Order: sequence, then structure tokens, then C-alpha cells
Amino acid sequence: MKKGFLYLALVLAMNWQAKAATIYVKVGATGNGTSWATATGDLQNALQTATIGDEIWVSKGVYFPTTDNNRTISFHIKNGVALYGGFAGSETTIGERIIKANYSVLSGEIGTKQKTDNTFNVLYTAHATKTTIIDGFIITGGYAGGNETSGSRFASGGGMYNEGGVKGNQSSPTIKNCRFIENIARDGGALYNNAANGGTCKPTLVNCTFQDNKAFLGGGAIFNNGEEKGKCLPTIIANNFSRNTAGFGGAIFNYGKNGECINHIEGAKFTNNKAMIQGGGIFNLGTNGVSQSKLINCKFIENTAPKGSTVANSQAKPSIANEVRI
Repeated sequence: MKKGFLYLALVLAMNWQAKAATIYVKVGATGNGTSWATATGDLQNALQTATIGDEIWVSKGVYFPTTDNNRTISFHIKNGVALYGGFAGSETTIGERIIKANYSVLSGEIGTKQKTDNTFNVLYTAHATKTTIIDGFIITGGYAGGNETSGSRFASGGGMYNEGGVKGNQSSPTIKNCRFIENIARDGGALYNNAANGGTCKPTLVNCTFQDNKAFLGGGAIFNNGEEKGKCLPTIIANNFSRNTAGFGGAIFNYGKNGECINHIEGAKFTNNKAMIQGGGIFNLGTNGVSQSKLINCKFIENTAPKGSTVANSQAKPSIANEVRI
């Protein structure tokens, strides 16, 4: 009987692998996406047709989530889909990419040159596992500056909104080799991780850059929300945070009201980030919950705030509990 189950599992795995596909995307192409020679130019359609296990390879160029002025449309990365950028358009393996020579740009600049009519969230993930991958992109031009309730997509995560909120839900995508540049929101200028109301967020960010992003309230680059029995537990490895601004938490805001919000941040560099009120680099707010940044081998250079130029804590574990090496 045991051997029968193992055989069935092997067959199912083989069938799943056989169905997994690579979809090729190039600016201006008109093909069906089955190869570079027959690439599609429609990234949005590629994302909509992709299924779990598929990879989407995106060549250099600028891509927009919509061709009209509908600000609610984002690049929605489905669970289990891997999105790779930085291709010249002839590679046969991911390892052949030279990302810095072939920028794949995901832009929210869909309206006029004014930022206020840009896409609310350039990227959107919901209830995604770690096999949901975003790797090798510049994400720019998102504007989520609306007056909606706290945590709303239309007021949070201009560059990317990661939805793991509500009890029983989880969203933990993997984000690698990406640059979040000049995104704006009320909270989480570049990235908003939502685990509120009993949800869970455990995203992994590796070798990413957050530069010149802005939040009117909290988290110029990233806002991590673990309020109301949520668990927001991001892992941030070898990231650079530069010239991000916010009211609280120039680079990162961790919110653990009646919940849990704990960062593991290793090998990160925080340079010239600014908070208008508190926490030039990072602001931890607990409020009857847990909010803490576990920092290992991180550097803080010329970050500014009226209170707490590096790390500031309010109703959270004090900064002495953090391992910081400057």
C-alpha cells in the first residue's frame, strides 16, 4: 500500500512538471510566447494565462499594467508562478541573464506625467507561497496615496502590495534582484506586507534596492503590518535602502498592534533615509503586541529624524535588543 502511494505521488509530480511551461515576453512582440522567436508582447496576458509552476521570462524594456487609465489594475503574480526579468532576449538559461545590462522595468506611469494618476500598486501578490518569485526587475511609478482606510491597497504599497491578511491566509513570496525606485503611498511607499486580522506574511527579500520611495505616514520603503493577531515576519537579506522618506520609519515601519511584527534583517545598508518625526532608518510600533527588528551586520549611514535617527521604538522592544553593527 505504501509503495502504491509513493508511485501515485511520483506520477502526479511528473505530470505537474510536464505541464509547467516557460512563457517568453518581449516589448512589441506579437507571438504566442512559446519561445523568444515567438515571444508575446503582452506581459499582463502572460500573467493571466500562467499556472502554478510556470516561469515567465521578460526581456529588457518598459512594461505597463494597462493600456488605459484604470489605476486599479496591477501586475498580479499568481501563486506558484515565477517572474524573471533582465533578459536580452536570446538566453536559454536563467543564469545567462545580465540584469544590469537588460533592465526590465515594471512601471505604474499610466496616466499623465503627474504621479497622482499612476497605478495604485504596480505589483500585487495574494496568498502566495515562497515558490512565487519576482526576480530581476525595476519597479517604479506606483502611487497609492488615497484616503481609504488604513491598509487598503489604494493607500498602501505603491510599488507592491502583498496580501496575506485575514485569519488562515498567508502570503510569503520571494523577491530577488529587484530595484524599487520612486514609488509613493500613504503607508509603505515601495512595499506593503499585510498580515492583519490573523493573517501571516513571511516574504523573503534578497539583494534588492529601495531608493527614493516615499510614504506620507509610515515606511518610506516598506510597511510591515502584523496588527490584530497577524504575524508579519519578513526576511530581508543584503538589501540597500537609500533616500527613502516617511513620517515614521524613513526606510521601514513595523506595526505589531495586538499582533506580531518581527523583521530578520541581515547585511543591509541604510543610507540617507529620513523620517519627519521618528525612526530615520526603522520605526517599531508595538501597542500591546510585538514589534522588533533583528539586525545582523547592518550599516546605518547618515539617516535622520528628530527622534531616533537609526532605529526608534514605541511600545516595542528597545533597540538594545537588536543586533546592530554600524
